[in-house]
Amino acid sequence: MAYNTTVDGINFIFNFDTEIISIGAATSRLEADSLQEASREAESSEMGIVFPKIINTSGKITLDIQSETGLNVVLQDNWKILSLKTTGLFTVSGGNVVSDVNGIAIFATNPTVDTQNNTSQAGVRVSSGTQDIRPLLQVINNNVQESSLFQPATEDLP
Repeated sequence: MAYNTTVDGINFIFNFDTEIISIGAATSRLEADSLQEASREAESSEMGIVFPKIINTSGKITLDIQSETGLNVVLQDNWKILSLKTTGLFTVSGGNVVSDVNGIAIFATNPTVDTQNNTSQAGVRVSSGTQDIRPLLQVINNNVQESSLFQPATEDLP
């Protein structure tokens, strides 16, 4: 069963049986915002509503005038992204896109395309200034600890 949609000029095909999100061949760059919007549309479609969630998201929280957290998109179960390009580079950026099962390994295999997943550990953009970043770091720390991917250290570092 597949659900087709277009968001921000990008063609998405959500295959609920194989858990593959195919991205149209004309697309070289996928932004996390577009993936979030398309996934929510597929999840709430007549076809998708009977299946478990495709993604969980967090972030895009404005912390103050100069900073906000990045968008975090977590693919659920075994969902992966497949570029339908026939050659070249396919990049996912604009936030952190990870898998709750496979970490940063979010791509289905397409041997003719190089894939790149641009992520940041902090997921925070600070434009400039000399602000005190301790409150910001506390928000990041709290979000990381609430993540399904968080695993506390089992031993102290030297």
